[in-house]
Amino acid sequence: SSSTLTTVDAEALASDEVAPDIAAVAATATTSASLSNGDTNWTTTLTGTTPDWTKVRSRGVSNGRFITDADDAAAAGVVVLGPDTATELFDSAAAAIDQTVSYNGTTLKVVGVLDELSSSDATSNNDLAIVPLRTYFFF
Repeated sequence: SSSTLTTVDAEALASDEVAPDIAAVAATATTSASLSNGDTNWTTTLTGTTPDWTKVRSRGVSNGRFITDADDAAAAGVVVLGPDTATELFDSAAAAIDQTVSYNGTTLKVVGVLDELSSSDATSNNDLAIVPLRTYFFF
C-alpha cells in the first residue's frame, strides 16, 4: 500500500527548521474539470496548489500573475490558466486576464496565464487551470 502526504506534511516540509535542505514545497490536488466562458466550454486539468508551485515546476507567468499566499488564505475565487486553456476559452492569453470562467457554478477571475512549455503528442503542459489549494477544497 502507498501513503499520501497531507497538507500538514507539506507545511512541515516547507519549514526551514524541520527540513532546511528543501527549497520549495507545493501541495497539489487535481481533477478533470469543465470550465466555461459564456457558451464556450473546455475540459482541462484543474489543479489546486500553493504559490510555490511555480518554483517546484519551474513555470512562469506570461500575462498577469500567479496565485499568492493571500489568495490561498482567503480561498479566493481566482484562476491561472495554461496558455492552451486560455486560447480555447478566450481569443488569446492576453484577452483572458481579468475575465471570468465558471466551474461547478463558481465564478473564478482569471488573474494570470502561464508561460508556454513544450508538450508531447500525448501530454500537454499548457492545458490546465490552477486555483489556490484552499479554493480547490471548496469545490
